[in-house]
Amino acid sequence: MEKLLLPCTTTALLMFILCAGPLYAAPADGCGKFFVVQHERGPLEIEYCEYRPQKVEHLVLVVHGNGRQHTVNFESIKQAARSAGKERSTAVIAPRFPSQEDLKSNSRRSTLLYWEPDVGWKAGHNSLAAPELLRKTRISAFTVIDSLITDILERPDYRGMNKVTIAGHSAGGQFVNRYAAGTRLAEQRSKSFHFVIANSSSYLYFNDLRPHQGSDTNFFKPSRRDCPKVNEYHYGLEDLNQYMRQVGPENMKANYQRRQVTILLGDKDTLRQPGLSTTCMAEAQGSNRFERGVNYYHHIKNLFGNSISVRHKLIIVPGIGHDQDSMFRSKQALKVIFEE
Repeated sequence: MEKLLLPCTTTALLMFILCAGPLYAAPADGCGKFFVVQHERGPLEIEYCEYRPQKVEHLVLVVHGNGRQHTVNFESIKQAARSAGKERSTAVIAPRFPSQEDLKSNSRRSTLLYWEPDVGWKAGHNSLAAPELLRKTRISAFTVIDSLITDILERPDYRGMNKVTIAGHSAGGQFVNRYAAGTRLAEQRSKSFHFVIANSSSYLYFNDLRPHQGSDTNFFKPSRRDCPKVNEYHYGLEDLNQYMRQVGPENMKANYQRRQVTILLGDKDTLRQPGLSTTCMAEAQGSNRFERGVNYYHHIKNLFGNSISVRHKLIIVPGIGHDQDSMFRSKQALKVIFEE
């Protein structure tokens, strides 16, 4: 049985409960589902896709890229689970963070949250409330995922699950990298959390050192004269957004150190193609996605010591460029996502 879609109101408590936490019958498979983000000023929604087998042991939540094509990511992870022989035990969730433009043709445009499309959602910034699309409140994209995962873990059909993987490619990888430093769910829940970052365009640095050009092991302090915002969030720990300020720089660093994190890099993702961030803040991390990923892994090792490699890993996928489907269905990714 599919989710029953009913209008939520602040006065009809039963309706709200049904919308926020509907009953599901296994197997559930499809998109066009809506999750109500509970807020004191009233309910707002995000759209998501869900595949749920009869027995769930592992949840993979996949975050889309700049194109916001969550259905593509959803199908990609489903196919990867099938390739790994784990489709009967792996649930897949794929949320969407739409822009204002995306809502023009959506019949639920008055209740859906939306974000600035370039940086907003992937940095965990608050949603927007433009005059022509007013909202009761603005909510961090990270808060949305905290709420969604919390809700899922409390659903009866997910209670036997013991592992949560949060994965993203490209801009989705940027989201996962920052979210791993900010979220506190991993400590609050008795589940294993794994953060998988694939071919990200940039990363969150935890100090003011950046790699020397052409070196992944030598770091220096860039000139603020050349790049005044090099250490500002979402590249560094200065000028944090609302969600991250509540966590604080030291806790963000400690959170990330405790996480299980894998960086997946296609060794052919070296082209400076459209979509690659070319701000001076991103360029300070390297000249392309592959170089930036390698540099960041060494940043983490330099910061936390070589022992961090027990929890933080760098995996190179040979022969693959900036291709989400090929990355997630590679033998390296299948092992990382479904076996580790």
